[in-house]
Amino acid sequence: MRRWAGALSTLAVLGLAVAVVEAVAPRLRPDFPAFVMTIEQWDKVRVSYGDGRTVGGTSVYRVEYHRRDDWTWTLVKDDVASLEPGQGVACRNGRYGQLDAAGNFTATSTDPAMCNGVGRWIHYGIASFFPWKREVADGLVTYTDPGERVVFDLATGLPLLYEAGLTTGSVGHREVFRVQR
Repeated sequence: MRRWAGALSTLAVLGLAVAVVEAVAPRLRPDFPAFVMTIEQWDKVRVSYGDGRTVGGTSVYRVEYHRRDDWTWTLVKDDVASLEPGQGVACRNGRYGQLDAAGNFTATSTDPAMCNGVGRWIHYGIASFFPWKREVADGLVTYTDPGERVVFDLATGLPLLYEAGLTTGSVGHREVFRVQR
């Protein structure tokens, strides 16, 4: 047993170190300063019917961001869906959950990955296997791949525009981000 004592104690120390890093690391990553923004999402096709008809439309969300584990994403209006304004999702001190139209919060998860901040709902690209071309001009950075474009404000790091569907010659999905404060 003595032969294995050193190896076992090393494994125990490594396990403890990994647990500490997992618990502390999210707090050490830089975060965005608090902000409020609206996100307008337009889709060329929001609803498809069996007879081939389609309906496009726009939805508008309000984001109140305090920190990575404390933010709210609520519906302001929607042309197509049956959701009520005020409904949405949120993180409250690391607990992820749903908001009803009255703003009441119901936690549905304590998994910290659900409250990963801006990256949860602001990201560029689902075509991650394509290389992204980067251009910087006039205080903006624009990334493009064969079917998507995203524009970020260099001063804040926040997005201004995301478009997808460019490979067909016209945009099929657009998100416009407007920082209010």
